[in-house]
Amino acid sequence: MEEFAVCLRHCGDTSDLVAARQTHARILKSKHRRSVYLANLMIQMYGKCGCVEDARAVEMPEYLDTVSWNTMITAYAQNGHLNHGIAHFFMLQVEGIAPDEVTFMTILTACSRIGMLATGLECFMLMQRDHGLEPSKEHFNTMIDILSRAGELQNAKDLINSMPHSPNDVSLGSLLGACELDQNSKKLGAQAAARMDPKSPSPYISMAGLFAKSSSSAASVKVTNVR
Repeated sequence: MEEFAVCLRHCGDTSDLVAARQTHARILKSKHRRSVYLANLMIQMYGKCGCVEDARAVEMPEYLDTVSWNTMITAYAQNGHLNHGIAHFFMLQVEGIAPDEVTFMTILTACSRIGMLATGLECFMLMQRDHGLEPSKEHFNTMIDILSRAGELQNAKDLINSMPHSPNDVSLGSLLGACELDQNSKKLGAQAAARMDPKSPSPYISMAGLFAKSSSSAASVKVTNVR
């Protein structure tokens, strides 16, 4: 079985669709054709090859585990079929399978890419309320990005202040990036970011950039020299 697994990973990593289909055909003729492990790897492989239809056509065993669903959701997300990925997320729960941290990370990332604020918020709350999963820093950062992209800057800032993890450059970068698009929020966002993580130079560099784009050269020089 491991020989097949190595071949599947290699085909996915090299996006070799011809070899991928040949390996798939060999597995179907073997005693491992009903392996959940190999089926998950085949879905992952086809996702990396950019063939969502082939991934969907993989004959799955009767029992699907969380990894199976995560792999299919990721395949959709990787190839621009984000709405299908989100639909699979809700189907997973209908089937009585509990999503895990990877599931929520994949869905939140998809919501960030296509600007689905309501779905992102719902998933973030479901993670804690219904499944008892504690969001990691990566989950918080992605939710902050979703809020920032939607123009919910105050809510993004509130989430940064309330998160149990120390905010990092990723957390602050999403907020500052959104503030850059909003002339009235530039100074507020940059100053807030500087207060949140005074040891990091990134907020100060971003502040200088924000003010420079606003043609406030004096302020830009002053901010750059803070460090």
